[in-house]
Amino acid sequence: MALFCDRIAITAITLTVFYSLPTIAEPQPSTQASDLRFSPRFGIGANSPSSGTNTTTRLETFVPVWQKPGRALTFFEGRLLLDDQGNPGGNILFGFRQYSDDLKRIFGGHLGFDIRNTDNNTFQQLSLGIESLGKDVDLHLNGYWPVGSTRRQTRQRIFEVLQLNGDPRFTGNILLLDLLRRRLITRQFEEALAGVDFEVGKQLLSFKNGGDLRAYLGPYFLHSSIRGNTIGGRLRLQVRPTPNISGGIGIQHDDFFGTHVLGNITFTLSVNQPQSPVSPANNVVARMGDSVIRNNSIIVDTPNTTELLETETQTVAAMNPTTGEPWFFHHVNLGLGNSDGTFESPFPSLEDALGVIRGDGNDIVYVANGINSGIEGFTIPDKVQVRSRGAVQQIDVNPISFPLRPESVLRLGQVQLPFSGDSSFPRITSTVSLGNNTLLSGFDVQVTGAPALVANNITTATVIDNSLASTNSTTNGISINGISGSLNLDNNAINIDNPAMAGVDISNVSASTGSVRIVGTSGSRIQRTGRDGVVLGNNTTIANLNIAPLPNNVDFSGNRGIFGRNVRNVRVQNNQIIVIGRDFSPGIKLENITGSAEIINNQITRNPIFVDPAAPGISHGISLSLSNINLDRVVISENTIKTTGISTDGIVIQSLNDSAIQSVTISGNTIETNGVQSDGIVVQSSNNSTIQSANISGNTVETAGLNSQGISVRPIYNSVITTATISGNTVSTDRIFSYGILVEPFNKSTITTASISENTVSTTGIADGILLRPGYNSAITTTTISGNKISTAGLISDDMVLRPFFTIPSTTASINIRPTTNSVISTAIISGNTVSTTGLAYGINVQPSQNGTITVATISGNTVSTDRFNAAGIRVQPYIDSTINKATISGNTVSTSGKNADGILVRPVGNGAIQSATISNNKILQAGRDSVRIQARQDSLRIGNYDVNPICAAISGNRSDNPNVAMAGGLDFNLISARSPFQVESLTTVSLDNNNAIFSFDGTLVPPGTPSSPFTNVVSCP
Repeated sequence: MALFCDRIAITAITLTVFYSLPTIAEPQPSTQASDLRFSPRFGIGANSPSSGTNTTTRLETFVPVWQKPGRALTFFEGRLLLDDQGNPGGNILFGFRQYSDDLKRIFGGHLGFDIRNTDNNTFQQLSLGIESLGKDVDLHLNGYWPVGSTRRQTRQRIFEVLQLNGDPRFTGNILLLDLLRRRLITRQFEEALAGVDFEVGKQLLSFKNGGDLRAYLGPYFLHSSIRGNTIGGRLRLQVRPTPNISGGIGIQHDDFFGTHVLGNITFTLSVNQPQSPVSPANNVVARMGDSVIRNNSIIVDTPNTTELLETETQTVAAMNPTTGEPWFFHHVNLGLGNSDGTFESPFPSLEDALGVIRGDGNDIVYVANGINSGIEGFTIPDKVQVRSRGAVQQIDVNPISFPLRPESVLRLGQVQLPFSGDSSFPRITSTVSLGNNTLLSGFDVQVTGAPALVANNITTATVIDNSLASTNSTTNGISINGISGSLNLDNNAINIDNPAMAGVDISNVSASTGSVRIVGTSGSRIQRTGRDGVVLGNNTTIANLNIAPLPNNVDFSGNRGIFGRNVRNVRVQNNQIIVIGRDFSPGIKLENITGSAEIINNQITRNPIFVDPAAPGISHGISLSLSNINLDRVVISENTIKTTGISTDGIVIQSLNDSAIQSVTISGNTIETNGVQSDGIVVQSSNNSTIQSANISGNTVETAGLNSQGISVRPIYNSVITTATISGNTVSTDRIFSYGILVEPFNKSTITTASISENTVSTTGIADGILLRPGYNSAITTTTISGNKISTAGLISDDMVLRPFFTIPSTTASINIRPTTNSVISTAIISGNTVSTTGLAYGINVQPSQNGTITVATISGNTVSTDRFNAAGIRVQPYIDSTINKATISGNTVSTSGKNADGILVRPVGNGAIQSATISNNKILQAGRDSVRIQARQDSLRIGNYDVNPICAAISGNRSDNPNVAMAGGLDFNLISARSPFQVESLTTVSLDNNNAIFSFDGTLVPPGTPSSPFTNVVSCP
């Protein structure tokens, strides 16, 4: 279409030349048909590509040859064409039209000749058409017949195809492949297509200047001597906005050329009109001068043909791609064979076949079930594959070529062995031991009193498509020890019951070259293990297992679903784990892992048999801990975890004792805990340890126990979490001190950046929704709390008699920022949150205490509602020798309804200090007491020295709608000073700018500006 647009631009330039000719004054319209005489005209135009044509520019002419004005016209049309490849073409056409007075229609016919050049050929065709034109409806029927040479070859390619000719087959000890080589030639042609098209047109609009808009719809037929026939359809709109311009758009589709979007435009020197202007009564007669509607370019197709030149067959042996030699099959038909292991005369036992192994890496023992009472256990010799017909067996084969034509290569990759996949799995009754570079496939291993499978000190082995079962093993269900290459147990049905030790034990896997992958089929199960369900080794993947390590020892302790210690790179995926025990029995327990740990899409249930409150254990759903170790990456995602019991957290990540984790991602998990001190998610660095990045997102967490946080992020004891991101989680807790989200660096620890956003948090006990509480010389450099939806119940009763029994309820809040004991939050931004409380709990509480510091606190754009006693919507209150340098409270919407519940309360107490408080553009819908209350007590007026840094408040643009809804005495804006000065920015306009601000000194109203007023005007607060 870009080229089509270029052609339009060229056409427009040409028109400039046409219209630079002198103009002649227009005569008056003729009302007599006999006055309608047509004169020659010239035009230029362009067409977009269509079925079998290219983008084309054209010059055209229309010349009347003979005419009987208003009755008949014989005419000539000619066109010169140039396509986008620079190939010329053209056509000439003679036509005749006659007007019928009775039908008020024009009837006509035409005969044309077309020529078209391509890059390779020149084609000609004859065309014949008939038409009928009227005021509202047009009919067009055209036929096209290529003449001369209508098809010419443009190129050809000779190539060969090598393929299997039938299924592989055995003879003796060899697998034969029958091959077929075909030599073919592909030719490409250019062919001019014959065809017929038919269109019906309908006038949609007519213009006063004689122009109109018409729609055309119709089918077309194309014939190819190579591709046969196709029928297509075309829909288009054609508009003539002025006498000299016409254009159109459309769409067509057929099976040869597909779908094309059509476009055309034409400019003419005159508008196909008679020499005299036409009155409306003669519009139909004037259409005898219209151009004929037809395909003006020959339709050319470029089909391909393929012809078989010769064939050749050959039979070759299937070759081992590792050795380059033929695979050698030792055939076994259990209980029925009687000879030498050939296909024609197989061995009767597996033992016979293993006794004649050549050991060159090409041996495959291929077993038919026959009559089998059970195969005794065996050791697979090095470089040997043991396969049965029970499973579908695919073997690798070398690329194949014909000896005389090495350029013809067949790369099959794998072929299926004959007779495999019959679902008859030979039974093995005792342990199978793997050798180096071995394979076991298609067997039913059923072992009692011993492991089903043993791999000791080997390089590489594969165990695939088997059933592996061990019952009452005196050791492990599967034992793997000393792997220096790759050991893959794929698609095996694993069933291990009541081993004395682990279900699967993996040890001594080379950290640099070794790996183990165990992927069970649906229904695989490990249960009643004496120790752990699975013990991991280096570079291990465990997937699709149902693990229930029910303890069988006396004290019910120590049974973990999956356990790994001092190993590298583990992946645990799609397992179902049920742990029943008392102490130290997590679902998944990883210790001192290096490299990466991935725990994905597992279902974990942790239940105690009994709980001893005097000696509770630590039995989490997923637990990862490090001591003096560096770990690159932890991913725990899409798991479903349910725990019951004391200290049974859902997910625990611990970087301990000089350890470091670069990246922690905990996402998409569903976690439910039901026990005291049982958090949903815990991320912790301790004792000089570091977590560089912790991302906790998209989890659903529910806790039901006392002191059970939903999400807890805690660097402690001189440790660091550089970045903590907590986003998009849904968290609910329903017991006292069970915070929704807790971020708490403790004892000389630091969080550099904490981002808490887009979470939905609900707490129904006396517990904060989000609590940031750095303590004991700790710090949070920057925290952003934004876009969260939080509901908090707090203390339900208004009865103050209850308060002496609790030490924390008075500080419960949906969002609580509380640095304490010499700790610092440099920047706290609380924005765009929606919070509500239904008990004695503040909406947003910013309260450093015990020499805690907040440098900058910004509370903006939040929606806050509370409904109980003393529950301020937003409270900013430095407490006990603590400091807030600058507090900004702006653009919030607040509603409170309890007694003494202010909308916004700013009040340093206990020798706390605020240097600057900016309160602006807040909307207080209603307040239980004051809408905005700023109160400076005698002991809380300054930072450092009062004479240098007095407290200063900037209050502007706030609106109070309904104060004092719960008690008498509430005000819109109440500024209270106690015996010492109080700076106010733009003091004289505060009342006007905030609908009624009231100033008082020690309980007495003091209007600003009175001699005894403690309020001092300043231009701006610091």
